[in-house]
Amino acid sequence: MASVKLNNIKKVFGKDTLVIPDITLDVIAGEFLVLVGPSGCGKSTILRMIAGLEEPTMGKIHIGDRNVTNLPPKDRNIAMVFQNYALYPHMNVFYNLAFGLKIRKIHRDEINKRVQTAAEILKIEDLLDRKPKELSGGQRERVALGRAIVRKPKVFLFDEPLSNLDAKLRIEMRAEIKKLHKELGTTMIYVTHDQVEAMTLGSKIIVLNEGVIHQVDTPLNLYRYPADTFVGKFIGNPGINLITCDIDKNFEMIFETGEKLSFSSEQQFQIDLLKKYNNNKIILGIRPEFVSMTKNKNGAFLEGRLKLIEPLGNETLYHFKIGDTEIISREHG
Repeated sequence: MASVKLNNIKKVFGKDTLVIPDITLDVIAGEFLVLVGPSGCGKSTILRMIAGLEEPTMGKIHIGDRNVTNLPPKDRNIAMVFQNYALYPHMNVFYNLAFGLKIRKIHRDEINKRVQTAAEILKIEDLLDRKPKELSGGQRERVALGRAIVRKPKVFLFDEPLSNLDAKLRIEMRAEIKKLHKELGTTMIYVTHDQVEAMTLGSKIIVLNEGVIHQVDTPLNLYRYPADTFVGKFIGNPGINLITCDIDKNFEMIFETGEKLSFSSEQQFQIDLLKKYNNNKIILGIRPEFVSMTKNKNGAFLEGRLKLIEPLGNETLYHFKIGDTEIISREHG
């Protein structure tokens, strides 16, 4: 395993299409880092630059102690798993796994040993004689992972590898990839637009938007303490509720409907932080599980109109309209 460092990386396509303005990353050896963000935010471009499939316009890339900025992919000691598995259709699973080792002129006995080890880890020993067309989507994904494992790379790179699988298989393969990381201990960098994948897989997550890093944190901290409204909305399903309100001189929140909410005794410490916003608008963020329905008008409440109910089995989502703002409540059971 090896660390990965990106120093002041900038990427421009063509003459003036700026994709990555300026990014610096430090991935610790053995870490499972997830790059997450909406489509087109630059996460796959970053991964491709680490792999050597794209050249940075500016900046340097280090894998371990080596500056690999100008090295071709074959000299970086990395293995990449793509969204398209790119298996050789005319070869059986064994030769799909062995082919990369064969062209590197690794001894036959060592190839057999590595293929068997990877097959055991991924539980595909009984598939070695099959062609890719005879495999299910999950089995093809395992073969693609196996092809990366046999390389014994210092860094694994994953570019949305589960996006072609159905929901059940995605859950299964998430568990397999997490287990693989635990067994191998190799540095892994994983790109996805699916925040559920990001939260369940990553030990550290980077939230990107338009080539800019909004937050680098653990999954729980991203959820509990989002750095800004983009992270709050993007992380969580559904995302955080955002309500615009004013702070009056008594440090009460005044909403567009004219209703007021006071801070609880446990929240008094926040008043000092809010003093500079006196008589200014702020955005209040509340996760759906902290919003509950009530007919009792005692205590802190906002009055709204129920617009939609989404029963999900173990929980139900209630959509309310409060003034011009839509609020979602998550109720369990």
